[in-house]
Amino acid sequence: MLGIAGSRLGAAVPAHVRLAGFGLLMLALAATMTARRRSRPRRTTGAGFPALARGYRLLQGRHLLYRAWDTVAMTSGQRRRLVLVRHAEAAGPGVPDHDRPLARRGRRDAPAVGRWLRDAHCVPDQVLCSTARRARETWQLAAVALGAAVPVIFDHDIYSASPAGLIGIIRGAPSAAGTVVVVGHDPAVRVLALVLAGTVTDAVGGSPGGALAPDVLDRMRARFPAAAIAVLEVSGPWAQLGPGRARLTGFVTPGEMGTGGTGMRVS
Repeated sequence: MLGIAGSRLGAAVPAHVRLAGFGLLMLALAATMTARRRSRPRRTTGAGFPALARGYRLLQGRHLLYRAWDTVAMTSGQRRRLVLVRHAEAAGPGVPDHDRPLARRGRRDAPAVGRWLRDAHCVPDQVLCSTARRARETWQLAAVALGAAVPVIFDHDIYSASPAGLIGIIRGAPSAAGTVVVVGHDPAVRVLALVLAGTVTDAVGGSPGGALAPDVLDRMRARFPAAAIAVLEVSGPWAQLGPGRARLTGFVTPGEMGTGGTGMRVS
């Protein structure tokens, strides 16, 4: 039965997880063999207790083996969702850049972001938002339309972060969070989506690759408009986020949010 389970999970388990799992399995097997050697019956004049001790040690070894396999299965099955949102359209110059408010169009598009997240079943467990006024106002309006109370961290570093800096910030997200929304700025959020999906080589490191729908990828690479949303499926914990560790599953612009479609392309 273990071999059958292994064959089913093997294709979906990343190489580094399979290697770690193999090590755990080998340790468990070694413990089982040690238990068997130690439990060989001693010469005795009666039945005594060695047989009971042998059975107990074998059960211990098998328990370790099953726990090791469960650890591999649980690790490989972790799937998280990262939603990258560019702030809605901001007013022109006249105030310091960090203090620019949303323009009239931005105040119209921001609630659409929240409605889209709700309708696409992307309600976040954690929001990481730039402290820039236009970003804060975007999320405040989106949250009202979303209709859910979500923990929010306003992080000043997101305002000027590079893609590498954003990865570092997201790595600190709560491990229990299944969906994390980042409200940030262009070009950082656009380049980050491409880097995580493994389609560009950035200062973060990594190499091109990844199977994406070419039309979606080309649209996002060309332009990531204000209030646009990119959705990525992330394998593994947030603390291990890095280039090529995600898959682009959706990209939607404000003009598409009211058409009834989600822009999601999950395969």
